[in-house]
Amino acid sequence: MWLLLLLLACGGDAPLDTDTRVVPTADSDTDADSDSDADTDSDTDADSDTDADTDADVDTAQPETADTGTQTSHCPTWEPARSVGDLAEGLGEISGLAASHNAPGHWWAHQDSGAAPELHLLDATGARVALWTVDAGATDWEDIALAIDPESGLPTLAIGDIGDNARSRASVTIHLATEPEDPTTGGRLEVTSLPLTYDDGPRDAESLVIDPRSGELLVISKSLSGDAGVYRAVDDRLERIHTLDFGAPPLGGLATTGADWSTDGWLLIRTYLPDAYLWPVPEDAELSEVLAAPPCPIRLANELQPESVAFSRDGQAVVTASEGRDQQLYLVERSD
Repeated sequence: MWLLLLLLACGGDAPLDTDTRVVPTADSDTDADSDSDADTDSDTDADSDTDADTDADVDTAQPETADTGTQTSHCPTWEPARSVGDLAEGLGEISGLAASHNAPGHWWAHQDSGAAPELHLLDATGARVALWTVDAGATDWEDIALAIDPESGLPTLAIGDIGDNARSRASVTIHLATEPEDPTTGGRLEVTSLPLTYDDGPRDAESLVIDPRSGELLVISKSLSGDAGVYRAVDDRLERIHTLDFGAPPLGGLATTGADWSTDGWLLIRTYLPDAYLWPVPEDAELSEVLAAPPCPIRLANELQPESVAFSRDGQAVVTASEGRDQQLYLVERSD
């Protein structure tokens, strides 16, 4: 389906017809609870617990799970987070990461509000290898995802222009593009732009994933109260299919700041704190039912302002990055 959309759009920014589905899916009767998102005037007002000095040691202790109800049996185990290098100069507003398919061992990265519409290709140490100019607008890019289109078999990038601190945007936009065959060359990237409107009113969001089973685009909203709506793109709409509360056990960390879906079937959501959570997603499972179950905990680096997160291409590691000057790229590897 993504391939069809890309061919239809011919790389322009023009919206698709409103009866064109993002992915083949039927409308759901899923309960759309009202959102209690708290307004926030700036995405830089992180919880005070995350205000760590950039030179501080990484907090590698595993989160407590006995009193929170998080799942511990059958959960993956992880090595302590470690720095693998300094982020490339000029990435002080990094807000999204995704593992490249066509350039193994490399990461796609972008910045958020105020930055140019550009994708940076980073190597395993965080150094910039190539720069791509995207033929699209950039209001507030907050996340990027990559998955194999289940219909065309091509690796597809999705860039989420979904930030809305004031909760005032009439619509948000997701830009789709086939990943370049050789990402290391740099150049211009043509995209298909999908304008989307929330069924229950404007939301701020920093998390975008692609369900690799179906190709569905999913956005997870953010609020400082911890309320997070999980939205599925249907036609030109974002419909709520589930609500997570990161302000109460078994979850924690309050605002959600990034997410990714591994090639081996794990959905990861990170927060302002080092806490992040994983859900195993079986091939035929309803996502709303999966998210209703207790998650597996994972402890990430204790960063200044946690924003970006991505699985490695094989799902055996997680990389993270923070906004701010002189930040580092961190790696958390599976130990089981």
